[in-house]
Amino acid sequence: DLTVNTINTIEDGWEIGIDNKTYILTNMGNITVENNWQENENKTFSREETNGVQVGDIVHYETILAKTENALTNSKLTELKTDLNNYSGYNSSSDNAGIDRENLTWRVLDIKDGKLRLISSEPTTQKIALQHYNGYNNGVYLLDKVCDTLYSANEVGRAQNLKIEDIEERLSYNYRNFENSNVDTGKYGGVKEYTSNLYYPNIYSKEIGCKAVSDEENKNNTLGLSEQKNLITGNSVATDRLKTTQTFWSKEMEKSDFKDLDSNSNSKYYTLFINNGSNYSSYWLSSRCVVCSPDYAEFYMRLVEPGKIFVCYMCYSGNYGTGNSYAFRPVVSLNYDVKLSGNSTDGWTIVE
Repeated sequence: DLTVNTINTIEDGWEIGIDNKTYILTNMGNITVENNWQENENKTFSREETNGVQVGDIVHYETILAKTENALTNSKLTELKTDLNNYSGYNSSSDNAGIDRENLTWRVLDIKDGKLRLISSEPTTQKIALQHYNGYNNGVYLLDKVCDTLYSANEVGRAQNLKIEDIEERLSYNYRNFENSNVDTGKYGGVKEYTSNLYYPNIYSKEIGCKAVSDEENKNNTLGLSEQKNLITGNSVATDRLKTTQTFWSKEMEKSDFKDLDSNSNSKYYTLFINNGSNYSSYWLSSRCVVCSPDYAEFYMRLVEPGKIFVCYMCYSGNYGTGNSYAFRPVVSLNYDVKLSGNSTDGWTIVE
């Protein structure tokens, strides 16, 4: 017989004390905390209750999108395509010009900040093109706006694109300890100073890791790698030095890389992010990163390649850039009062 001493919620799972030993569970299951279970057929979600909903379960969110008040209009699509044309670095991309909602299947990603979050079962077939300094400047904003415009439902949930932190927080190790032999600083967080090739994207001066300006100005850098509130264009040149912070890591992914690996060597998050029987096609993450190479600072958008966490090159401090087109992964945060009915076998229906 086992005695459960404590049950506490943590950022990405449960901390359970059994026979005075502590175990961390990061896989949502049929766990409830006493006095928090509501005895009614359709239950709202909180951090303390999972209501039988499992990571990876299908939720029929597509039926909500089909009739939402936030149905796509010509004006919404026109605004989105105008922003993609003006701020993505591509001003003639057929991918960006043809962007539209597609019919996706949705699965449970997690419960975060009390909200049940869904992720598309696979990357979209539609692609977004990002390039050069403005691709780095606005990639996060544009990818999130694409998802919000196409996949948000005003009365039910809001959408943004998947971010690198959604993956990092589920890893079974500290990704910051990776040694990167192809970069000058080696580890994540290393700082490199350049006295030539001093160009940088203008958003970089707002990022937490930026050392491009004076030490006094650097104190005001508060923008995270997966954050962007406003569109921004162009690049600047540091006056005499450019210090950059390494925020790149990369790895061929395996099931054991994830904390939720079970006794049968399966990981639901490996399945959701990397491989569902076969590797997913490449897709954007709404996150930026910097590589400190020997001669140049290199600025990238984050990417999941088939079987691998990687990056797509946007620009570098020698005043040159390129880009590419990839799919994306919408993530929907359902509203606090959303209720579900159904089960893990047949899928869950959102009760209106």
